[in-house]
Amino acid sequence: MPAYRYRAVHTSGRIQRGWMQAANANELAQLLGESGLELIEAKQQNAKTETLRRERRGRVPLAQLIALCGQLEDLLRAGLPFPAALQTVAQALPSGPLREQITAIQRSIQHGISLSASFGQHPQSFGPVFRAILAAGEGSGDLAATFAQLAQQLRWQSALQEQIRRAVRYPLFLVGVAVAVMAFMMTMVVPQIVTLLESLSADLPLFTRLLIGVSRLFAAGWWMALLAFAMAALLVALARRASNDVARRTDGWILRTPGLGPVLRKLSVARFARSLTALLQSGVDLPSSLALASGVLGNRHLIAIVEAAQAQVQSGQALSAATAALFPPFVLPMIRVGEQSGQLAKTLHEVSRACDSEAQAAVSRFLGTLEPALTLLVGALLAWVVLAVLGPVYGSLGRLSGG
Repeated sequence: MPAYRYRAVHTSGRIQRGWMQAANANELAQLLGESGLELIEAKQQNAKTETLRRERRGRVPLAQLIALCGQLEDLLRAGLPFPAALQTVAQALPSGPLREQITAIQRSIQHGISLSASFGQHPQSFGPVFRAILAAGEGSGDLAATFAQLAQQLRWQSALQEQIRRAVRYPLFLVGVAVAVMAFMMTMVVPQIVTLLESLSADLPLFTRLLIGVSRLFAAGWWMALLAFAMAALLVALARRASNDVARRTDGWILRTPGLGPVLRKLSVARFARSLTALLQSGVDLPSSLALASGVLGNRHLIAIVEAAQAQVQSGQALSAATAALFPPFVLPMIRVGEQSGQLAKTLHEVSRACDSEAQAAVSRFLGTLEPALTLLVGALLAWVVLAVLGPVYGSLGRLSGG
């Protein structure tokens, strides 16, 4: 189906630009008219090229998705049919990717495509967990409750991301300061005083000779080091893309990194537990929930563990036994209790809360150790430079005064 870039005027007088697929310009004008828009100008585009370009623009921010789910919930609870609610929300949205996606979803639904499939045409914004919960809600008929659940899930995801951003902001600043101090000292300060240091004494202290050596090495080959690092990163990225086994192994090494690895694992498991709970509560069966929730892990090693657990569950093994390699040991008895009582979804809700608390505690402990370590590193660099410079100077002054 052709795609059109259009310019239209709203009934309020606001000019809107966007992109839409339609059989021809007449259908485009009709579809825009249903949204309260009057077509002014339309230019046909290649649909595949335009779709790829839209996807490269990135995902819709979580804040907009949360607002979208909240507005749809309110409108549906007020009694509006879903197409009317979607149209109302689309008309209120500002120009941008989300408005274009909602308009396309509205058109797909009008053409008889299911709700979840219509949202699934925009995977860059609506992930597999979102679509699975939506499909379950579409089957149950309670879309208001479904969008309430989706809003809650997205709020939790947004809060976790914001917490991580706030937590790592200061350590990243310290890392930047350390790198900047080191680069400035080695490229600007130390080269200026090397001649003075070498003229002061024939037998310079070890830490002074080390400083001079590092400065010369840095000045001569810093660009080579950056190039080598960039080439190594590119080769690893290409290898990960070409081989799933390489991606799984490298992700496993990352999880075994001292300090950072356990924190990343706890965060991934917390996201997985929350998504698994949301899927089960919406009525998705356990094997399908495991497969869909694995997409939020973001780590091939952990995804492989969940895929093995899914196969074990399908063969009749209990979830607590199948996921023993994924979940922390203290939550496994909770899962067993949920399986025995027949309230697995309710129990997994408590498990997700426990995993969330453990992940937040792990982040706090890691950052509590990292911040003073980085502060000491910056102080040690400065102390090294000062001692390496002042040591020979004071030694020479002492010899002169003694003479």
